[in-house]
Amino acid sequence: MFETASHPQFLDPKTYDAEEPHLRRALLDAQFRLRQAPFSVLALFAGVEKAGTGDTVNRLNAWMDPRWLDTLAYGARTDEERSRPFFWRFWRDLPPHGRLALRFGAWYTRPMTERVTGRIGAATFVDRLDEIADFESLLAANGTLIIKFWMHLSADAQKQRLETLAADPLLSWRVTERDWNQYRRHTALTESGRAFLVHARQ
Repeated sequence: MFETASHPQFLDPKTYDAEEPHLRRALLDAQFRLRQAPFSVLALFAGVEKAGTGDTVNRLNAWMDPRWLDTLAYGARTDEERSRPFFWRFWRDLPPHGRLALRFGAWYTRPMTERVTGRIGAATFVDRLDEIADFESLLAANGTLIIKFWMHLSADAQKQRLETLAADPLLSWRVTERDWNQYRRHTALTESGRAFLVHARQ
């Protein structure tokens, strides 16, 4: 899927500089119209390490009106969150109608991580995805438009990106053992990414 969908397209700096103001204006116009809409927009971002997920979200935060934009990245669950249903921590952070929310991974992070690291099998992974599909259907029925973005790199491109960063004295801090572990599990993570995008309850 990702190989056939990839479309390496470049804008030279001059063209990008000319187009950027128009792109920013279009995003702001869409955000302004959303304020009057009877629904919210929830954008979920996931992907392989160093594929640009953080950079993309940072760019959106720089370009859009922060008064009407919510961005969250979820860490380890707190004791209170572990004592409640899995989706509770996400439910309480849902954007109201008229707002855009950006989320890193969100409810996909845990099942994808558990599947990639072998802590759950294929059948359990499908069960978790079914639960997610039910949750997302509930959100959609109540006025939340969900958009999913998977930031992808081939295994070779990911390795090259990691090596380039690791060799730079000013940027090497961005590469950790966790990044290399993710690289070694590239195939499994890619399979999980397909499920992130297309899974529907059977």
